Amino acid sequence: MVQHDIVLSGFGCLYVALYLCHLAGLLLRVFSVCHVHYFLFMLLLLLPRRKAFDRTAERPPTYAGAKGDAQLAEGVDESSRHSPPPDDEGPPASDVFAGKQRMDRTPPRRAVAPFPMPAGSGASPPHSRPAERTKPSNKPLSDAEGLDKLLKGHQSQCKVMEERRHHLQNVHSHWSKSEIKASVSTAVGTKNPGVLVDLLGILNIKPSLWSLGICSIVLPAVDELLKSRHETHHQCAATTIKLVLRHLAPMILTNIKSPPPDTSDLAREERYQKSQGCWSNLRKLREVARARSQESGTTGVQMKELHMAFTILDS
Repeated sequence: MVQHDIVLSGFGCLYVALYLCHLAGLLLRVFSVCHVHYFLFMLLLLLPRRKAFDRTAERPPTYAGAKGDAQLAEGVDESSRHSPPPDDEGPPASDVFAGKQRMDRTPPRRAVAPFPMPAGSGASPPHSRPAERTKPSNKPLSDAEGLDKLLKGHQSQCKVMEERRHHLQNVHSHWSKSEIKASVSTAVGTKNPGVLVDLLGILNIKPSLWSLGICSIVLPAVDELLKSRHETHHQCAATTIKLVLRHLAPMILTNIKSPPPDTSDLAREERYQKSQGCWSNLRKLREVARARSQESGTTGVQMKELHMAFTILDS
């Protein structure tokens, strides 16, 4: 047991000795590194410092002009060209890099425009401030001013209505005497679309009043109504054409297909001539309806329906 303790104590001492040796090695290594750094620092302190760079002292002088050209022509070596010139020759050191001529400061900008406007032109200069626009006044109109504004163009409209009333009175005078054909001729002769539309509005609700003679008078005037830009006009024209196609087209086709054999039958010849005129006018109206059927809106729809109604002429 005692021997065992002695062995353990021996190993402990050996371990302590090794640890101390290791610690000593570390300290020696640290001391050596610090010693080297201290040595380099002292060496840097002992080294002499360099002088600052002096441009004026180290920069070689240069020469330009006639003197430099003469030195190049004589073949002066490189060392003699870089040697400083005597005091009585060459420019001073402060004027070596100076310009040959001194530039004055930039003159101030002139207030006058580069292209002045000619006198009496009446135009404003390009940089002038535009004139202020006059704002519309919100002042309410007086009663007299408002009345004048409402009555503007009233006289001309009154003349139109008075002329229309006069034409309708003439048409009514024939109508009251049951002269339907004369009233239709009077309405067409006025060249007033409003008068013709008023009369056709009555004839269209009474198909029994229509005849081949009335049809031959009305159809040429209906062409203008069908081309009108007013909706009421071409609506009235479309209604009239549909009525003619429904009630008179069969008779027109029959008269055309059976022309009179001779001119002795004047009534038949007259019916044939009227049917020829109605047939020609219906063909023109068919082309107008076909052209206007390409339009948009209710007008185009009405013209398409009217163009389809003309198919009765193909039978």
